[in-house]
Amino acid sequence: MAPVGGIWQPVYLLRIDSLRRMRDHTSLHAWQEAHATVVAVIRLCRFSWQPYASALFSQLQRASLSVQLNIAEGYTFGASPSFTRHLGIAYGSAVETSELLRLSTEAEIIHPDVVLPILKRAQRTERLLLGMLKQRRGSDVAFPVYGLPFTRPLARRSEARRYRIDRQE
Repeated sequence: MAPVGGIWQPVYLLRIDSLRRMRDHTSLHAWQEAHATVVAVIRLCRFSWQPYASALFSQLQRASLSVQLNIAEGYTFGASPSFTRHLGIAYGSAVETSELLRLSTEAEIIHPDVVLPILKRAQRTERLLLGMLKQRRGSDVAFPVYGLPFTRPLARRSEARRYRIDRQE
């Protein structure tokens, strides 16, 4: 308790590092990994670009950038369901980035030694995003990205009965 304006009020002590950690979206580990992936992908595309694979390089840049930007945009919504939705979109883009990196090595467009460190970062981003999604939606959700939270709830009992009848036929 401490006197504030002549009135005793409780003092809540906060750890300074916890304030520093949650300052903005750049404090999220998933964003930091996504950012490092984007920078690496841009450098990779700049130095390894091949005319016959321009579509792959273009999509790789868009997908990796989408991860970072969806985390940042979703963070602005705070604890709302929009943040969870943006995390789901970011997770999908992270999976796409990993798949494009794998494809670039399988098609022998880029040497595997160059892609491997970037692929590891992209996969770490995936795991961090999946962990955030599980934490936000509850750990009992089997696959939290494309589950029921994105479907429209049934408005009336008649709709629910109709749905059950349609499903049985």
